[in-house]
Amino acid sequence: MMRKMLATLLAAGFLLGTTACSTQDGSASSPQLSAGSPSASASSAAPSDGAQKVITVLGNECNHLVLQDAQKTEIYQVLMDMFAEHGVEIDMTSVVSDQYLTVLQAQIASGNMPDYFDASPLSAPNRINLITTGKLMAIDDVLPYSNGTAFDALAEGGYYNICRKKDTYEDGKLYYIGNVNMLPSVNNGKFGYTQMDRNTFTIKIRQDWLDKVGMEMPQTIDDFYRALEAFQQQDVNGNGVADERLAVQTDTCNTTWGGFFDNGIAQWFGLAPYVFNMDYQTGQCMVPFLQEGFIPYVEFMKKCVDNGLLYLGTDIGKNNTGITTALTQNVVSAYFFPANSDQASSNDPDEIYAVMPIIQGAAGIDPVMEGSRGYKSWDYHAFSSNVDPQAAAAFLDVIISLDYSKWYFMGVEGQTCEVVDGLYRYTGPTTAEEVRSTGWGSGEYVVRSTALSNIQLHGIFSTYKGEALLWDSFDDYLNSAYYQEVESQSYKEHYKTNIVTWCENAKKLNMYNMNSDLAMICPMATEAEAEIIDQYKDDLYTYMDELFANLVNGTWAVSDYEAYKAKLYELGLQEMIDVYQSQYDRIQD
Repeated sequence: MMRKMLATLLAAGFLLGTTACSTQDGSASSPQLSAGSPSASASSAAPSDGAQKVITVLGNECNHLVLQDAQKTEIYQVLMDMFAEHGVEIDMTSVVSDQYLTVLQAQIASGNMPDYFDASPLSAPNRINLITTGKLMAIDDVLPYSNGTAFDALAEGGYYNICRKKDTYEDGKLYYIGNVNMLPSVNNGKFGYTQMDRNTFTIKIRQDWLDKVGMEMPQTIDDFYRALEAFQQQDVNGNGVADERLAVQTDTCNTTWGGFFDNGIAQWFGLAPYVFNMDYQTGQCMVPFLQEGFIPYVEFMKKCVDNGLLYLGTDIGKNNTGITTALTQNVVSAYFFPANSDQASSNDPDEIYAVMPIIQGAAGIDPVMEGSRGYKSWDYHAFSSNVDPQAAAAFLDVIISLDYSKWYFMGVEGQTCEVVDGLYRYTGPTTAEEVRSTGWGSGEYVVRSTALSNIQLHGIFSTYKGEALLWDSFDDYLNSAYYQEVESQSYKEHYKTNIVTWCENAKKLNMYNMNSDLAMICPMATEAEAEIIDQYKDDLYTYMDELFANLVNGTWAVSDYEAYKAKLYELGLQEMIDVYQSQYDRIQD
């Protein structure tokens, strides 16, 4: 995913300014020290005797480069120099990805925990247990030693305040700090912004195939089905096989990236993309299995399955390898992906995937859309209780800084990026092998989010010709100099039409968040909530998967659906709804 994001950014370019930040209401402002914060001229918590303080870090080998190779690069040394300037030395240990959880659990059990580590692989109850047993250093206890950078970023209204909203524990302290991402964006009220450069997910159909069969762009669900039929019946890819199919994920609902409601088609039937999703208009926890459009959606999908028009596979999803393979084979009639790009191309030079209008899947049910809301914060990095708080503060002053954000995504000006009209453009290596051989690249290649935090604050600190890349409406975005002069110039011609169509749809419809962290900033569970989720989640999701699969393949009768719902409640559905609703209510507050 990150490599594809990098390709998008290489095309569009970003300005990463250092003189202004943006508050969550979209207004630009200069960074200000909060009341009671340390002085911005403090010494970055460097020890008075000049000695370097050591921070031990446990990472894993799902980076672009293994640690041994990363440490030999110039770009890695730039980061070490940044830490050294703050009086900190990093002692990093790397573990093979599939062994990381085992190693981390062993270190926790032995009491010999690393100073800084990624706790995301641990279950929610286990993450909370680290807090209640005193094994973590509260970040709030570290911040008084900050030189002002970390303190102000995490203060109310600070650019990293999203992590305080997401990860503050019920005792009022912050123990975990996540990765953060915000791209150039459109203001969308109190939930922040909609990412414009990537998260414009929508159903796209083969326009060139519609032209071949003499059909207009589908405007109804029946039109869409007839187009799928026509593509197969007329063998539009010319290979003599009836293999032209709709490709959307249908295999499981228990996933952080994909699922059988996270596919665009379900949204035509008004369904939330994830099993527990907040409706931003009402603030309510929505469960697709209980929504009015669920049965009509199942019936449509079953119709496609019965007639061989749906691509079935466990690896079919908006970022999985299976969809890339299918697209390359020139068999995909329609699929779910951002408006301004395609995941893969076949060898057909005439291939065009056009954004569809938002179709109403069933009478009386308003369709919805899927897109990002707010800053995105994910994962759970933490300090162990034995960390030196001064060293931890200096560490945070580095990884929450703008310099780190630029290093992480752009590398070093003059080596891996250039600045034109104030706009940063990445010019460095784009493969791990090139980074290994040249020693230069973006910081992502050597640490990624599995070792050190992934900080991508481009949307907050980016401008183009002095104008912030934050817009109050989709029309403002499309009319902006940045879109007209920079972004659209990198698009294929039909992508320009696609992004305009997407914006027109987005202006009209309710939009659900596209990630299964529920609301981008869903607060950390309380101890009681974590226990409830841990108690019910596995059995409940297993039955949901079974239920959907059997309804779509016809094994279970739709007419018995009330009995299936009763089983869902028996397995703890209401208890789970109550937990997530409580979390949503805390977001509203």
